[in-house]
Amino acid sequence: MKKIEIEIPDGKNAKWINGVLTLIDESKENKADNIMDRVKSFEDACKEVILNGRGELADEYKVTKQVVEGNTINNTIIGCGLLEYMQLRIIAEALNEGHLEFDNIGDRVYFPVFKLYTRKNYNEIALDGSIVKWYLQDPFKDNDVWVVFDSVSSEYLGDKAFVCSALTFKSEELARYAGTKFIDIWSNYITQHYVY
Repeated sequence: MKKIEIEIPDGKNAKWINGVLTLIDESKENKADNIMDRVKSFEDACKEVILNGRGELADEYKVTKQVVEGNTINNTIIGCGLLEYMQLRIIAEALNEGHLEFDNIGDRVYFPVFKLYTRKNYNEIALDGSIVKWYLQDPFKDNDVWVVFDSVSSEYLGDKAFVCSALTFKSEELARYAGTKFIDIWSNYITQHYVY
């Protein structure tokens, strides 16, 4: 075996990330161990994917956001939910810490489940205080929509997928966290298809 010595600048530590020896600020080395403590916002998720060597996801989001907001495609089928999907993809990548592989047939993945209610239906059901909900006023159809986090479900990876694999999580806990903490983004993603 060959041995290589590398000088590490003051204030940095060397760490293997996705098979690449990377210099990391010592201040970042002391970050929280639990990913849910580190990712509390979409911006936190972007920072996390960049640290994990997947910065191209954040770059793709920025470029797409400029295109969607700068063009008329924002109100077309192409623009409907595209930015929200990319945000959720970055959040899923960050929370999974890059460990979710979709090549392993038979692996279990988890995803949040939501229910949609109209104002009438929402007022008729009894919801306990533990359920996170998001209200969306639909100016086009004169019908308000409530998106309610319902539960976490799972499936085994196989030749038929019933959920977008890029929006799945490696544990039930992460799926629940993503479904409740980022309910506003999920809500916009889910309801974009109904508003336009």
